[in-house]
Amino acid sequence: MATIHTVQHHLPLHRPVALAFRPNSSQLYIANMDNDSLSIFDTSTSMSMEKKDTLAYHYMTHVSSLAFNANGTEFATCQDSTNRYAGPEAWDSIQDWRWNNVDVVDANAQAAEGVAGNQFMGPSLWRTSSYARANQQYGNHVWYKDANGTSKYGSHIDMLHQSPRCVGITYAGVPRVYFAVDDGWGRSKQHGSIVRYDFSTDHGEGGSDHTTAKVWRYRGFVLTRMPGVASQIVFDLDTTALYVADTGGGRIVKLNVSSGVFNTEETPPYSIQNQPLDEYKYVDIQTYWVLGKGIVTHPSGLALRKETSGEMVLFVSDFGTSMIHVLFASNGEVCRPAISVSVAYGLSGLTFGSDGTLWAVHAVAPALFTVKGVADVAGRPSFVLAPAEEQPANFNSTPTPSSSSSSKSSGHGPAVAPSSPSSPSPGTANAGRTPSSFVSGNSGDGSSTVDAAASKTWSRVAIVVLFGVCWNAMF
Repeated sequence: MATIHTVQHHLPLHRPVALAFRPNSSQLYIANMDNDSLSIFDTSTSMSMEKKDTLAYHYMTHVSSLAFNANGTEFATCQDSTNRYAGPEAWDSIQDWRWNNVDVVDANAQAAEGVAGNQFMGPSLWRTSSYARANQQYGNHVWYKDANGTSKYGSHIDMLHQSPRCVGITYAGVPRVYFAVDDGWGRSKQHGSIVRYDFSTDHGEGGSDHTTAKVWRYRGFVLTRMPGVASQIVFDLDTTALYVADTGGGRIVKLNVSSGVFNTEETPPYSIQNQPLDEYKYVDIQTYWVLGKGIVTHPSGLALRKETSGEMVLFVSDFGTSMIHVLFASNGEVCRPAISVSVAYGLSGLTFGSDGTLWAVHAVAPALFTVKGVADVAGRPSFVLAPAEEQPANFNSTPTPSSSSSSKSSGHGPAVAPSSPSSPSPGTANAGRTPSSFVSGNSGDGSSTVDAAASKTWSRVAIVVLFGVCWNAMF
């Protein structure tokens, strides 16, 4: 039987929504959405600290997720933000506005959020050794340049700006490459909500050249973001399967990223690019599956575990019920009874420690939990799950205008109003790539341009409370 323990070590927690162990260490990093910081808890000594960059109000504002590279020397974060710098997002003033009454969606807050900031936002890259240490002497919110004009913009080593409202990120197993999940600029079907970011060459601590990168947007399915709720994403490098918590859709979407095909007829418009890039493409996914529909209400955290049988098992936290569901990763079949962690809503990120302990954060409490004793699953899935068909467009409300392209830039600074090129930046496409290249490959030649403005849309999410948990007899 699973045992749940609340970690009580005076942890500084401020709406913790995601967590990750630094590889080859006992340091657990926790993302605090409410104050743009990271809390670090050493599981071997029970010591903890909180760290925050002086320019976190841009580079880590409303942090929703984090992921380390293979050896723990770098990590990336994603931000659920439209980039308002020190200003709150539309939903901040009524924290958990979707959850004050589960039957009511605050339409005014929802609409305001879509035009709140300048959308100049996306994942940030950090060096673990210099995070919140380099260039901190200039003070909070100070965009400092030295006498030579070299920027000293905090401790970040890179940032890309194609994902405002980013709610999840994971390492892709290739140096400097991460998969992120956003809301597809309000048009998940048109622009895709899964983004492959290749940071390529960093600019060093505090730099401002964010143009050396390759970005691919995966399309062919619809995801629904819930503001202020992390949607964790995990990648199985062995199978190239990507698992995404579709929080607003009440399901987990499993993608075969190797089934993607470069779109040779469309490239993302500059209105959702924000800055020049080495490459910006659409990848159309051919195969995906839907897991957990009717089992989870609002999935948030995900964690994979390999059983002694060789089967992969997916642990899913439900923000709406604070339950942890255990599913076969191959078909979404329940393989263990759900674990109740808390009576209140708010359970968020999950991760496994090296000793097999499952760690979880509760955003609302706030709290850090350990879950031990979840026995190995000896059974096998009882059926083969068929791939899903492409989902309908997610345009249930009137789109709000996107930010003007005149607010785009490759740099940073307070009250920035840079100009965009007079024409969209050309993209590239290559129809001749093999599916396996979508994990680590580079692009080829050819280009096409779509000169269409992106617009924001929000779909009303019908919230369903799950009163019972069903499972089969395979435990």
